[in-house]
Amino acid sequence: MYSAISASNDAILRAKTRQELFQWVCDAAVHGSKFSNASILMVDPGTQWVTVAATAGVSAGVVRVNRISVDENLPEGRGTVGTAFRTQKPCITNDFLHDERLKPWYEVARQAGWNSAGVFPLIVRGQSAGVLAFNSFEEGEFSDEVIALLSRVAENVSFALENFLRQEELRESEARFRSLTELSSDWYWEIDDQYRFTRIEGQSAINGEEVPVESFIGLTRWESGLEAEEGWDAHRATLMAHRSFRDTVMLRKLPDGKKRYIAISGEPMYQGERFLGYRGIGREITVQKESEERIRYLAHHDGLTGLPNRLQFSHLLNMSIQLCRRYQRAFGVMFFDLDRFKIINDTLGHEAGDKLLKMVAERVKNELRASDVVARLGGDEFVVLVQEVSEKDQVAAVARKILAAIGEPIVLCGQECRVTASIGIAMFPDSGHDEQTLMKNADMAMYLAKEQGKNNYQFYTEAIKSMSIERLTMEASLRLGVERKEFFLEYQPKLDLQSGTINGVEALVRWQHPELGVIMPNYFIGIAEETGLILAIGRWVIHEACRQNMAWKQQGLPAVCVAVNLSARQFFDNELIADVRHALESTGMEPNLLELEITESMAMQNIDNAIRVLSSLKAMGVRIALDDFGTGYSALSQIKRFPIDTLKVDRSFIRALESNAQDRAITEAIIAMGRTLSLTVVAEGVETTNQENFLRDSQCNESQGFLFSRPLSAEKAGELLRTHRRADLQA
Repeated sequence: MYSAISASNDAILRAKTRQELFQWVCDAAVHGSKFSNASILMVDPGTQWVTVAATAGVSAGVVRVNRISVDENLPEGRGTVGTAFRTQKPCITNDFLHDERLKPWYEVARQAGWNSAGVFPLIVRGQSAGVLAFNSFEEGEFSDEVIALLSRVAENVSFALENFLRQEELRESEARFRSLTELSSDWYWEIDDQYRFTRIEGQSAINGEEVPVESFIGLTRWESGLEAEEGWDAHRATLMAHRSFRDTVMLRKLPDGKKRYIAISGEPMYQGERFLGYRGIGREITVQKESEERIRYLAHHDGLTGLPNRLQFSHLLNMSIQLCRRYQRAFGVMFFDLDRFKIINDTLGHEAGDKLLKMVAERVKNELRASDVVARLGGDEFVVLVQEVSEKDQVAAVARKILAAIGEPIVLCGQECRVTASIGIAMFPDSGHDEQTLMKNADMAMYLAKEQGKNNYQFYTEAIKSMSIERLTMEASLRLGVERKEFFLEYQPKLDLQSGTINGVEALVRWQHPELGVIMPNYFIGIAEETGLILAIGRWVIHEACRQNMAWKQQGLPAVCVAVNLSARQFFDNELIADVRHALESTGMEPNLLELEITESMAMQNIDNAIRVLSSLKAMGVRIALDDFGTGYSALSQIKRFPIDTLKVDRSFIRALESNAQDRAITEAIIAMGRTLSLTVVAEGVETTNQENFLRDSQCNESQGFLFSRPLSAEKAGELLRTHRRADLQA
């Protein structure tokens, strides 16, 4: 797949026409991949029907006979193509013949052997221009990883289409201004054989005022400091040879730094064979030249941040490769994006997201040398070229400066936010000898940085390649694990430090892999979060925890509160409230017996949105716990705004209670604050009697850790609840 993507990118860079671009991209996409065909479909002008602009693959012929629309009112317009075109989002089906949207094409799909399809919009200047469509013989072909890769191809094709549009506009602009110059020139001139003005007619505007055209005499004399774009020597040679010239552009820099342009055309005048001089037309074209410069600028720069864009960076990177190969030098390529940028964009809005991107661009530029380059590839993806470095340590120092700069607080929509980035680094020549390899390897290293907890940098190594393959394998297994329901829960009790009773349990998810055995969450939650599988897993965890709690109640065990951890993606998912309500209603569990745990950093990501979600949960009667408290950067005034019931002291403070006076002071302060706010305070990671005694003496409410009990299966947790209750009754 990566090979196909690289070939597609190469096609995008080399194509000179739209048709070349379309066909080469389709050819590259199907070469060596599992797709039966790849097609680019464009809407016929003035209609709602699509036409096949290009297609490739073994079933490409079938594509050309399909009748497809983008009109939502027609059955042919409600399929994946029409949906992707209208919504400007990828539209996927991993089971073609059972997708109701695709009924009009069932028979065609059976003949062609299609079992899955993916359609990606081509967006030019905010409007859908067409789609990039893929069909596959395999069911379930379009994983989140494949969707992400193909989305990049579609974005690159869209970028190339915008470039073609800009080039056409530039050519049209040049033709239009040339026509205007020829048809309605501002002034007419004649010069004698000594190149002295003998006749000038008309008026023109200069510096915003209408002035007699004699003012242009000074502008057109080469002795006056005027610059000719093609060079004065070439223009003098033309005049001395008595040749005609057309649209010769001259410019002059004025004292205020601005430039003024004029375009002149002339032809020699003769009487018999005697040269009399020149006559011609001329006009000021400053506005035209400024427009052309703007168009050229936008063709090579990002419109939002002003940074070089993908095309310009590709040019600069290839220049560096040639120079460093010739002089045996090294350089580094950094690929980075912002962690959880989508959450900020979705919750605070695109205006806040754009402001953040511009701020990040400015901060990164300020940390680089003049010789280094930072470019925006699209979305929240950036790339940095660190020139002329001999050691990896030099590049690492730059990466640390970038991370620190990005991590500084930023105010968005009136509230202070912090963002982090993950950076992948590829070194030339050790990590690649060409553009495609360097970019691909830096990208892979960035994903390792994300897996290592984000907000860090990683260099590409050969081991990363193996890890990437291992990650893809893990992702595929995780997807199957969700489908096959291979997950189970363990429950860790929470002990009331004053009464000695069990007040509740925390549900902890485990994966029973058919080959690898039990896999702990720290090995798969990160992948689940990135791929979106965490939503299905988290939904199941909430329901299963409620179901098990009711099963214990039906066995005559005491009612306990069951706590469930929410991931960041789950917390910001629009379906969370509905999922919780469904779990409670379908199991019959009282809402006050469910406690949902969020981390401090999640709550502070977007305070207003967090308060809205938590308030909705509280209105249902569900308890709220703030997990890992003390590790973030929230203030007391902010904590008071959250409708929470429980503070959980992070285990990092409990671990060193016996030896670290500062950790003891922090723990005591958190407990005191919790009591002041009438909150239940729970200490995590309690493993020694001394820790438990300290917490009890400090009036901490509950403890949770290996000292009392490790996480237990549902059966053993139920037995502990039964025996512990019996011991309490006997006491």
